[in-house]
Amino acid sequence: EKLESHSSPEKERSLNRRKTISKSSRGRKTTRKHECAVCGKCFRTPSLLRRHESVGTYGRETLRVHERVHTAEKPYKCRFCFKSFAQTSQLASHERIHSSDKPFECRFCEKQFKWIKNLRVHYRIQTNERPFECHICSKRFSQSSDLKKHTRVHTGEKPYRCQLCPSSFVQSNNLKDHLRSHTGETPFECDVIILFQSVRLDLFQSLCFAINLLRPPSE
Repeated sequence: EKLESHSSPEKERSLNRRKTISKSSRGRKTTRKHECAVCGKCFRTPSLLRRHESVGTYGRETLRVHERVHTAEKPYKCRFCFKSFAQTSQLASHERIHSSDKPFECRFCEKQFKWIKNLRVHYRIQTNERPFECHICSKRFSQSSDLKKHTRVHTGEKPYRCQLCPSSFVQSNNLKDHLRSHTGETPFECDVIILFQSVRLDLFQSLCFAINLLRPPSE
C-alpha cells in the first residue's frame, strides 16, 4: 500500500509532463507550417504570415534605397543628360527639367507647375497661408526657405562669401550681384538709359546741324 501511495503521484507527474510535451510539439508543428522563408519567424495562421511577408517586402525595398545613401549607388540614369539618381521618383522629377511638361495645375487660376512643391507654395500665396513662423519675432512666411533667410537678419549670419574680397552676404543673389563689381559684367540693359542715350545723340546731331546752318559760308 505504501508503494502504491508513493508511486501514484510520480506517475501522475510523469503523465502530465508527457501531455505538456505532446501539446508543445503539436503547437510547434502547426506553427512551422507558417514559417517566413526569409527570416524564419513562425506564425499561427497563413494570413499573419502573408501580412508579415508583405511588410517585409516593403521594408526590404526601403532598406535597399537607404543603403544607397552609404554606397552612393545611383542606378537610375537620365536619358537626356545621363545624370544618375538613387530612386525612380527622383529621376522622374529631374527629367521634367528637360521637358515642357507641367502636370500640376492650380485649381483656382489654372496656372501649371513642373513640381508639386511649387504648386504647394503657389496655393499658400493664394490662400495667404504662412505656416513657417520666426521663433524670435513671430513673423510668418509661406516658404521655409524665406524663413531661413529671415532668421539671418537676427543672427547676423552671412554664409555667402566673396572669394575675391572680404565681403559676405545673407543671400546668394546678393553675392552674384557683388561679383559683377569685380568682373565688370553687365548682363542687364536698362531701357531708360538706352532711351536717354539715343535721345542725347539725336540732340547732339541736331545741335551740330544747327551750328552748321548758323556758320557763315566760307569764302
